[in-house]
Amino acid sequence: MKIQDLKKIHALLVDDKWTEAAGHALSLAGVEREVTSKNQAVGVLRNLFQSLLDKEMYLEAATLQWGPD
Repeated sequence: MKIQDLKKIHALLVDDKWTEAAGHALSLAGVEREVTSKNQAVGVLRNLFQSLLDKEMYLEAATLQWGPD
């Protein structure tokens, strides 16, 4: 996943579009699954965040969490 992708996901979260952000993350990963609630979205995004940390992709994880600034 590229920094630009994570910037877009973060921007959706800032706009309180949790399900869209999680859906976008899943589609980038090639997973076709509909996210219908904020609870589902939080789970998806937590898994993404943990996956980035596990792969030592710290800049990417920080961008997801705090944005590009």
